[in-house]
Amino acid sequence: MSESDFIAIISDMHLAPADEADRFGQHPDDRPARRLQHLQNALDEIISGPPPAAVLFGGDHMNQAVSDPSFLHITNDFMKRFPEPRYAIPGNHDVGSTIGWEGHDPGDMATQCALFRREWQDRWVLETAGFRIMGLNSQISGSILPEANQQSEWLQAELAKQSDLLRVVFFHTPPYLVSEDDDFSDGSEMMCLRPQARRPLLEILHESPPDLLMTAHAHRFWIFNQPRWDWLGIPSTALGQKDQVRVPSHNIPPGDDRVGWIELRRQGDTWRARMRPCGAQ
Repeated sequence: MSESDFIAIISDMHLAPADEADRFGQHPDDRPARRLQHLQNALDEIISGPPPAAVLFGGDHMNQAVSDPSFLHITNDFMKRFPEPRYAIPGNHDVGSTIGWEGHDPGDMATQCALFRREWQDRWVLETAGFRIMGLNSQISGSILPEANQQSEWLQAELAKQSDLLRVVFFHTPPYLVSEDDDFSDGSEMMCLRPQARRPLLEILHESPPDLLMTAHAHRFWIFNQPRWDWLGIPSTALGQKDQVRVPSHNIPPGDDRVGWIELRRQGDTWRARMRPCGAQ
């Protein structure tokens, strides 16, 4: 494979209008200008080198709800500055969650998912650079929305297909943090899927295990060898845990909590992920 046979992964950008800090009273280390500088560093590095085979966005593109049109404009414009082809999946800041956190309901999510789909597909298959990547919307998993069942049937069918490519499943919110049996007694409920949302995804993954699972949301880079698949945690490209006003005390797995993007490559019969830090000095 050539030098350009890699996939660039950007995630948890939390883009916002310049006056967001004034409106929401945010800490100086968690302001739109600082997040944008991190992201600009990543963009500059990606466009100055060999072009990636694709650019993936791992969700939480915006910092507040999609009901604010200014966030949609800012996020979509910035994302389209990266090289094509570009693929995105939604996160909780983009479309909410029908299961997991207060303040969201299925009706709101249906509207928010429709807004997301104006610019991006929320489930897709990408075959490139030795990978077959299946991106999907983890935020609707286990919900009463009809597209939740449709997505489950789609993922089951796609994973059942035979391929010489490494099979990758990519979604925003980790299904669990410590164990598939997590019940949130560890305080992790904001950082992974609740059992009723987790179960439909894990049942499909157990039936046809992928080679690699990729998730974001935790703002931390990790690589774990699970019994059935490898697991790659995608860091935030804009908001490291040390930059956040409140560093989560939940039971997040260990890893690199700096801001950065991921360079994913096929390496023989396996894969290699390299963390590319992009923090502003």
